[in-house]
Amino acid sequence: MALSGVFESSPETASKLAAYLLAEPGDFLLLMNGEMGSGKTTFTRMLGAALGLGANITSPTFAGLHEYRGLDFDLLHFDIYQVGVSYYDLKELLLSSPARKLIVIEWAEKLEPGCVEQLRGEGVKILELGFSDSYKITLT
Repeated sequence: MALSGVFESSPETASKLAAYLLAEPGDFLLLMNGEMGSGKTTFTRMLGAALGLGANITSPTFAGLHEYRGLDFDLLHFDIYQVGVSYYDLKELLLSSPARKLIVIEWAEKLEPGCVEQLRGEGVKILELGFSDSYKITLT
């Protein structure tokens, strides 16, 4: 799977992305942007299932963060529409255990300025997913 392009928001796309994540070492940050109802949580659920975390992933809208433990990854699923998250918050989560982390952030455009660049500079792999109302994902 090329890591850029426009894809259907589907279990097949989630499986291909999961295979990529499993094959690459290190931690990942998935930055999700898109209007309300564009499929961010639905795709996170499909990705979690493809990673073997089950399909019980729910929206973190009211909690801010949901955590799921897996054999290959710990999935940390944020919704920062109403609650901010800083570089230091993310760094603390990355260091909290030796497990590999997949941090999914819905409404990533609300991250503090410079946060993504700092994490990228420390070796965290960054993938950006833009969701449209036609359930297409633009992956960069």
